[in-house]
Amino acid sequence: MHLSQRGFAIVNANYRLVPEVSFRDQLTDAIAVLDWMAARCDEYGLDTDRVFIIGDSAATLLDLYLCAVLHSPIVADRLRINPGTGNIRIRAAAGVSGMYRFTGGVHSTAMSYYYEAYFPTLKERIDFDPYLDMDRLMVDGNLPPIYMLTSAEDYLADNTLEFARILQHRHHDYEVRVLPKGLDHALTHDFSVRETGLPHNAEAIQVVDDIAGFFGRYC
Repeated sequence: MHLSQRGFAIVNANYRLVPEVSFRDQLTDAIAVLDWMAARCDEYGLDTDRVFIIGDSAATLLDLYLCAVLHSPIVADRLRINPGTGNIRIRAAAGVSGMYRFTGGVHSTAMSYYYEAYFPTLKERIDFDPYLDMDRLMVDGNLPPIYMLTSAEDYLADNTLEFARILQHRHHDYEVRVLPKGLDHALTHDFSVRETGLPHNAEAIQVVDDIAGFFGRYC
């Protein structure tokens, strides 16, 4: 609702969760959303030439793979994903409290558990293995400009900082913001999503403004 007040037409979509489905199924769900948008753009006044995508936590990783599949036939073929029929290109992406890796990092034990849930079969693990390397996904996947937000109290902050290092190394177009500890309350994981409707929402609203401004550069 806050983004719509800033001039964006919003499609608020969800996807099935592991372990009931695999990561490949989640990508299929995300592509189905874009196909739905393309089929109904006239009905709802959607500009499919200027599409932006935003997600938080694990959805940020799904967003990046979705962009790579849409923008790169090489990645789509390797992952055996049909990029759909909507002919949509995403101009920019935003991630809040992002999860940008399936394995390793500060929380390597938990990441290992997620990895097994996301890729339950050996074939899926083999297909995705080359693109578990986020540097290679970024290069081969022709990813769009990326805005990333985290905080000193976000337990996944290391994911954002590591991915920012990769983007900087490749001279990719990105913006990263790391908020310090909150003064009157903790700015924990996903704070900017959970707090937009709460009384102490100044930081969360600022994040919405930042994302709207970042997307506005690519309209």
